Amino acid sequence: LVAAGEAWIGPLRVDAANPFQAFVTCKGLPRDVMVQDLQLRNRAMHEDLVCVRLLPSSPGHQGNAGEVLRVVEERHKTTVVGHLEPYRGSHPPHQALFVPHDGRASPLLVPAATCPPSLFEPARPGGEAPRVDLYCAEVVGWERGRHLPTGRLDRVLGPAGDVDAETNALLASNGIDTRPFGPDVLACVPSDSWTIPPEEVAKRRDLRGGGVRICTIDPATAKDLDDALHIQRTAAGWEVGVHIADVSHFVSPGTPLDAEAYARATSTYLVQYCVPMLPHTLCENLCSLNPKVDRLAFSVIWQFNDDLDITDTWFGRTVIRCCCRMDYDTAQSVIESNLQGRPVPPFSDKYRPEEGIRQEEVEGDVWMLYQISQKLRAKRYRDGSVTINQVKVGFKLGDDGLPVECDEYVQRESNRLVEEFMLLANSHVAARVAAAFPSRALLRRHPPPVENGLAKFEELCKKAGAPLASTSSGDMQRLFGSLGATGDRELGLTLMQGAAKAMQLAEYFSTGSLDEGEWGHYALAMDRYTHFTSPIRRYPDIVVHRLLQEAIDLGPGAVEAPPPPPPPGGGG
Repeated sequence: LVAAGEAWIGPLRVDAANPFQAFVTCKGLPRDVMVQDLQLRNRAMHEDLVCVRLLPSSPGHQGNAGEVLRVVEERHKTTVVGHLEPYRGSHPPHQALFVPHDGRASPLLVPAATCPPSLFEPARPGGEAPRVDLYCAEVVGWERGRHLPTGRLDRVLGPAGDVDAETNALLASNGIDTRPFGPDVLACVPSDSWTIPPEEVAKRRDLRGGGVRICTIDPATAKDLDDALHIQRTAAGWEVGVHIADVSHFVSPGTPLDAEAYARATSTYLVQYCVPMLPHTLCENLCSLNPKVDRLAFSVIWQFNDDLDITDTWFGRTVIRCCCRMDYDTAQSVIESNLQGRPVPPFSDKYRPEEGIRQEEVEGDVWMLYQISQKLRAKRYRDGSVTINQVKVGFKLGDDGLPVECDEYVQRESNRLVEEFMLLANSHVAARVAAAFPSRALLRRHPPPVENGLAKFEELCKKAGAPLASTSSGDMQRLFGSLGATGDRELGLTLMQGAAKAMQLAEYFSTGSLDEGEWGHYALAMDRYTHFTSPIRRYPDIVVHRLLQEAIDLGPGAVEAPPPPPPPGGGG
């Protein structure tokens, strides 16, 4: 049926506001297929890959209504968080109803014997409302002919409303592994006293000294410092370097440490703490680009002429020593002081440069980096990039770990300075690895918005009196920029929210899995993009570091031969 164009394959998305309704996005169809009730869903669950066909149009079915023929691949979450309720269809009670707190997940029938007996006791008139506990449950399966899937209680998380219980529920529902790192993983990690061996230094470009001042700019509370910057004057213009923690030096393929990092995939940042992807010795010490200590890095270094155009790019492994750590407030103070023509206040003790480096030298570096970043940003917008900023909230916690204050987290020029150079590094690395490995480079793409989402956004803009010139990312940015210039922040945020809803999610992919025309990043208006700049907290960046080193080893302009075709009959 699929080959004949009578059925299609795509992921099923359940509507959280109406769990009896689901949608399937299928390549080749202009609109999502709508599956309107549980029976037509054929036991498929949220995120399953399904095969669907359209139903004949009728008064009861819209033109895009369909039914699930079968589940092609089970992709639904197998761990869900929720609470228990008595199951009214079971007398005497041999089953209870597990109600997931994610409205997209299917309720589960669990054995009554595994539930607290108080669940089935009748409520006493005038008595206290029974305590509602949060549970983790595992999805067991969905038998043919049953109207609900079965499940198994895994553990109780604590009372609903309790901060610790709700935090554990949040982590469990998203599959975040909070267990301590095992002894086999820790055995792969050097001790905190590890230093760079001389033979390793000999393999790398040594950027310690020689007038190269390398600095980090991060949030004040950051402990895992992934990236650093340097700038220095040259005879032809300026040299700028982005230096990224060389995590791949410590995380070798095939080791228990690599397997653990792959399984965790990313560090998870909560308001009150972080669940790290790597053991603390690596993420906060040996890999972190802490000031005034020697560190291993993977660097991208550009040569700019006096017109601030890039004339050359170098990639390679380095040894660095950051002379100064700054937070965003300190860097912002440098930028604002220069813009206003006033002296920069002294840095606090925490951010004071290493001995032998004057604060004025660091100030000059930040100011010049800011000027170059402004030009890079302007060019990116001219090329069609769009930035969709949504309101972010920051919290201040009390001694008990509970929030005592909240305010809006505002991005400023110091944030954007760092962002521009990280985007530049990611795009240049993407171009290099994609050229070397056209069939297996790990890139990141952002598909254009879906048609119906764009239509809703265009309608929203018309109603707001701010019509779009076109649906290109560049025209979106021009619209947001014009609203920012007029000071209509509320309308700008409203339209950005509408634009965000129209967008598809960015995704990782292998270059051999898609046609080259589908590699691009819509929001950034880039033909090639990847993640290179955050390997302490993101596993794909480690993969990209390995690919970049392979590309360097191949040599400039070299291209890996494509893999041989499969033998006749599809074996191998």
